[in-house]
Amino acid sequence: MIRHRFSVEQYHQMIDAGIFAPDDRLELIHGELVKMSPINRRHAAGVNRLNIILGRLLHQKALHIIQNPITLADSEPQPDVAIVRWRDDFYLAGHPTPPDIYWVIEVADTTITYDRGVKVPLYLSAGIPEVWLVNLDEDCLEAEVLNLKILRVCAKMCI
Repeated sequence: MIRHRFSVEQYHQMIDAGIFAPDDRLELIHGELVKMSPINRRHAAGVNRLNIILGRLLHQKALHIIQNPITLADSEPQPDVAIVRWRDDFYLAGHPTPPDIYWVIEVADTTITYDRGVKVPLYLSAGIPEVWLVNLDEDCLEAEVLNLKILRVCAKMCI
């Protein structure tokens, strides 16, 4: 099988040219287009709760962006939540990049294996200092801090 890898710039050109349908759920991972899983109610509710909690905690000290792209060297994933530096233009000039990002959160039930095996290492290797994985199936929060081991806290969560 021959695979073609796209740069982030090529991916942006395809988006701008309207190559993808508005409802296509795609992200660029290591130069490859990856179809994202549909969002089920449980996942949506978890992200919605995080949105409310983070909005109250951060209160204009940082932005928390929900399911929007972040730009990495060869990828443009769409984490469920990214906590990023405050910018008055709300990143109109360009998606957040690793120097802008404090931490990202992925909420997972059906995608736990993919998120743990692909997305968490992608974020950490890009220099994002902290990654949280909310494991809905096990009611666990797994947090990885750059260059440190994983912290796994399992308890009945309100997410």
